[in-house]
Amino acid sequence: MAATPKNATAPAKTPKKSAKPKQGAKASSKAAGSKQAVKVSGPKERVFKTKWFASAAASAGISDVELCQAIDELKKGQGDDLGGGVWKKRLNNNLHRSIVLTKLKKRWVYAFLFAKNDLENIDTKELKAFKKLAKSYGEMTEEKLDESVKVKELVEICHDC
Repeated sequence: MAATPKNATAPAKTPKKSAKPKQGAKASSKAAGSKQAVKVSGPKERVFKTKWFASAAASAGISDVELCQAIDELKKGQGDDLGGGVWKKRLNNNLHRSIVLTKLKKRWVYAFLFAKNDLENIDTKELKAFKKLAKSYGEMTEEKLDESVKVKELVEICHDC
């Protein structure tokens, strides 16, 4: 006998042909044994900053509240999409730029921060490296992300996103 999942239900019994529905009873529109679609929710949205970014943001006076607001703006497309899961977002009244990595807009990682007067933009080589890093973060399992938070490689923010 095959094993079945704990939450599995037995298929509905097919009524005999001679059985008549009771008066007032609604006839079922589903055939016996038909399968119903089950809505499966994906992983919850999470926002992180790297250990380096956390230190740089603190030095620049950029709060987690501002970072979370910036993520909300990125979700609306209010930022520069550099491709490959890499976004550039202005912060701190336009004094700083951040590089944010994303995977399907469900996982966001603040990876790099620079002052506008120190660096105009990242170069092609840096963009390529950030795209590779975005892919790496995107492929991380939830367990690996949790471990990275535990060992303080990443800091999770925006818990109410």
